[in-house]
Amino acid sequence: MKTTAVEARDVHKAWGTFEALKGVSFNLYEGEVMAVLGPSGSGKSTLLRCINHLETINGGRIYVHDRMTGYEEKNGVLYELGDKKVCKQRASIGMVFQSFNLFRHLNALENVMLALTTVKKMSKKDAEGVARKQLAWVGLADKAKSYPSKLSGGQQQRVAIARALAMEPSLILLDEPTSALDPELSQEVISTICKLAEMGKTMMIATHEITLARDFADRVLFLVEGKVQEDVPAKQFFEAPATDRSRQFLRHLMTRA
Repeated sequence: MKTTAVEARDVHKAWGTFEALKGVSFNLYEGEVMAVLGPSGSGKSTLLRCINHLETINGGRIYVHDRMTGYEEKNGVLYELGDKKVCKQRASIGMVFQSFNLFRHLNALENVMLALTTVKKMSKKDAEGVARKQLAWVGLADKAKSYPSKLSGGQQQRVAIARALAMEPSLILLDEPTSALDPELSQEVISTICKLAEMGKTMMIATHEITLARDFADRVLFLVEGKVQEDVPAKQFFEAPATDRSRQFLRHLMTRA
């Protein structure tokens, strides 16, 4: 029997009159890679940020490993958790951002160590050992003392992946991890994500990169204007899309590839 890693139930998110998510529901199971696809403005990044409670929701429920994210429920009413409890939940969820989000005043090693010492309360010696191991795993052992300004975009993104992995997350969310990179640097990051998939890591990847979605994803969640249009095996989505909108999107994606 499959174990559910993420469950979204009728999730809504709005800013004023703009509705970014309009009743999104899906299940992601342990060991699966889900590609979250859709045109710009469809709600992909917003969904990932809601799962990690970087954005609040206006309705619905999100569970990560059977625990509600960001809220507790009392008598049918949701109450937002305090910062300490939210941070504790986030410790098990790795987040990799489009813009890397590295601290510019810290070198690669220090960027990876930071959450280990502040969230997990590890000693600097132990945190350094973990950080060096993860930097080596992403192929950047020789860049430990380099600052972000001295790293390429692909190297910065791999540092960000090492930072996420150092926390030993049960779920990894990747928000357009290659969109800020040129094709050559994208391949560095894609190769790293491929290794994660081969290890059986549970991942959700919001992406326009066809290689990531077609070659490494188990399932595709296709969003249009904040609604789920398809939630199907990746092979089915790419070989037999169910709607005209899906086929139109794929034609556009193939043209870019």
